[in-house]
Amino acid sequence: MLRPTCRSFHTAAAVLAPLALAGLSLLPLNAQAPAHPLAQKLVASAQAQHPDVTEVGILFPTSNGCTSIASTDKGDVGGKCESEDLQPLKTGKPSVAKEADGYDVSLLLHDAQGRRVGVVGIEMKLAGHTQASALREAGQIEHAMAAQIPSKSSLAAH
Repeated sequence: MLRPTCRSFHTAAAVLAPLALAGLSLLPLNAQAPAHPLAQKLVASAQAQHPDVTEVGILFPTSNGCTSIASTDKGDVGGKCESEDLQPLKTGKPSVAKEADGYDVSLLLHDAQGRRVGVVGIEMKLAGHTQASALREAGQIEHAMAAQIPSKSSLAAH
């Protein structure tokens, strides 16, 4: 069994201190703070408040299409949007797809002033929902999120 000594503590501090000052960390990437903290807080809160929601993501239009900036599925963050996620950006109307295990709803996301800031994608369980009720619940989630978004730049802030 290794016992830490005063010397090993000082050696570790000497190595780690410059990293911390530079804003770097030796923590695994998934242990670090989210790249977009407000966006990540919003998706986590939405899923926690809606037990039938299985995944929530916030997507941003870019010059190359669309990118996920926050998701309850951490593997989706930074990934390209799916085609149904682009539909609200193109048409201004929600996209609702019935899948084997639930509904996948994508709709425009607004800020507190009603300006478009991106797209919110919401997946929910099939049980207890119709297409209309899935769209209604997704709209309520978007409305609650919008009230907490001061601006697009605050949502995208790192």
